[in-house]
Amino acid sequence: MNTLKRLIPICLSFTVFSVSANTHCDPVTPACLTEQYTMSVLWYQNSAEARAAFYQGYQLGQMRLEQALKEKSTKPLAVVLDLDETVLDDSPHQAWLIKNHKFLLDGWDEWVDMAAAEAVPGAKAFLEFADKQGVSLFYLSDRKQSQFDVTLKNLQKIGLPQADKAHLLLKTPEMKSKQGRRDRLEEHYNVVLYFGDNLADFLDSKGKSQEERNRMMEEARAEFGKRFILFPNPMYGDWYGGLIQNNFTQDHNRIYRLRMDKLRPFESANAP
Repeated sequence: MNTLKRLIPICLSFTVFSVSANTHCDPVTPACLTEQYTMSVLWYQNSAEARAAFYQGYQLGQMRLEQALKEKSTKPLAVVLDLDETVLDDSPHQAWLIKNHKFLLDGWDEWVDMAAAEAVPGAKAFLEFADKQGVSLFYLSDRKQSQFDVTLKNLQKIGLPQADKAHLLLKTPEMKSKQGRRDRLEEHYNVVLYFGDNLADFLDSKGKSQEERNRMMEEARAEFGKRFILFPNPMYGDWYGGLIQNNFTQDHNRIYRLRMDKLRPFESANAP
């Protein structure tokens, strides 16, 4: 996930979200754009299905890891995990945006500084299992370097294994790309699993168009459920950037129109 651009998407994800019929932006304001993703945050924070998706992903990951442990490897085994919405639950920040009619990065630094994020369901149990098997764990995030200490504090507060300076890899001026950090790890480790909520947690898809992202995913589809474990995040992410042409500073009215244009309704004979 790209935490430097925690953006406010339309509540459009998988097959379970829809924009409320009562949500109509006129005029278009940041608060109105924020309110549109209320349903996605409600689902993420409250549904049994959201929790089940995390349990499913981590249990599948444990099965894959058990298989990898039986195979010979010339390098030490490692697992690489994104942080936000993969290991840490940051949905309270999204809820805060809605409740307080805020937009974009408002309140994000304050939330991170609190080091109050809890682990998503299934994460701690999986990480403890992997740690006991002698597998190296790397927490790979695009959080800022200025947030390194407080992020480490959050991981340690939860009690996650291998939460130390050597295993927390945040973005640096010299290594902004997650792909670059992944490549460096693979020079020394046999990375048997990647966990994330964003295509860029697996592939070099940052800043790509919606069409390019879909193409890259299709080309790598055999890896999902095997080496790549993807978690649902309908609240924000690069999928949303692709919808609005990765232009996050454009006029609010245009953002609203781009969101609406991406909806695919059926053609009703009774439409007004």
